[in-house]
Amino acid sequence: MSELQSFCYQASYRVMQGLAQELNIRPYHHYRPSGHNTARVLSLRLVSLNPHYLKQILRLRNELTMWAGMSDKYKVRIGWDGQGIIIELPKPPKFWQQVTIEQLESRHFLRRGPIVTLGLGLQDDPKRVNFTEPATGHVLITGLTRSGKTNAARLTAWNVCHNTTPQDARLLILDVAKRAFKWADFQNVDHLAHPIITDLQEADRALCWLTQEIERRAEQSRLTPRLFVMIDELKALMDDSPVAAAYLARIASTGGEFGLHLILTTQYPQVQMLKNAELKRNVATRLCGRVDDANAAANALGVANSGAELLCGYGDFLLRDFTGLYRLTVAKLEPHHVEELPRSEIKLLDLPHLDDVQAGPKLVREPDPVEPEQVAVALFNPIGINRLQRELQVGGSKATRIKNFADRIRNWAQEHGVERIPFHSSQI
Repeated sequence: MSELQSFCYQASYRVMQGLAQELNIRPYHHYRPSGHNTARVLSLRLVSLNPHYLKQILRLRNELTMWAGMSDKYKVRIGWDGQGIIIELPKPPKFWQQVTIEQLESRHFLRRGPIVTLGLGLQDDPKRVNFTEPATGHVLITGLTRSGKTNAARLTAWNVCHNTTPQDARLLILDVAKRAFKWADFQNVDHLAHPIITDLQEADRALCWLTQEIERRAEQSRLTPRLFVMIDELKALMDDSPVAAAYLARIASTGGEFGLHLILTTQYPQVQMLKNAELKRNVATRLCGRVDDANAAANALGVANSGAELLCGYGDFLLRDFTGLYRLTVAKLEPHHVEELPRSEIKLLDLPHLDDVQAGPKLVREPDPVEPEQVAVALFNPIGINRLQRELQVGGSKATRIKNFADRIRNWAQEHGVERIPFHSSQI
């Protein structure tokens, strides 16, 4: 038996033995155990265990860490996946495995189109952000320094370049904080819509152009090419620009419908930093590396008790999308992967004048937001517009928007063979 196999066997055995002693829940009597050895953690699933045991097991987090033979630096993370309780036992660093682009390619996990394969989950299943799904518009990537958030953003950009043609998707990269220090190798790739932007005034002009592009696409009924707007170190842009918050809020609220996608990276995702609660609310897909504490984790992912403060450093992330919350190891993007991308001379966008920028985004009356509870009524109880108006007590135009959004989700589910919408409670 190898040293890694010995660790996995002993750690899982001690955890199950401890649960039997403390809570009197025993394997094959109260639950079926199954283990998965992944890149960073040993995932122990207790299938068919009554979920009311979850709170009791949570109180034993420190004991579980001790029983598994781990230090306080790498603590156990506990959650519920809808079928059983998951106990994630971090492996000692000497057993960590790096996920590579070559692994993803050899296993045919990369997909054509605007679909970003980020890495591998707890059962070595690929974790993706699919921008063709109606509920996916923008992504917020957060985490401490050296958590790997810039690598995750660069990996997203590389996926776009690797999986699409410049006619289908383009990149717009803004990095005013570090002057494109970690993005210079993307200069002149075919997919760039404009040279990488490092100047604050030029960044403001680009954001103004994006809001005008929304208006142009709306008038022309045009959704392509998709435009992925990569903004590294969002806090620096927000702190220094008086207009960035308003423009980004406008792009976040309606840009996704017209093929404009924000990919934002920051260490501190509080409303105070984002300057606009509308911006934070519309960036629903979250990718979070290790953060300082539970409060920072809640701000980053939008859910309490996620356990992001217990992640194991660089490359260890939680992904929250419309289907639930998942742990994954993000693949490492190496310089040679970017060097292999096709390159050409990049044309300049016709950015607006600074006077237009300083005037701020157009004051367009936004429709009343569609709430998740309203969409759920239309999704799970298909009814006509008139009845939907009566049940939700809304106007005809809003009822139509609610029904159309529910129909888009239902059609996507049918196209992908999803017979039911999977539900996941918050992981802890």
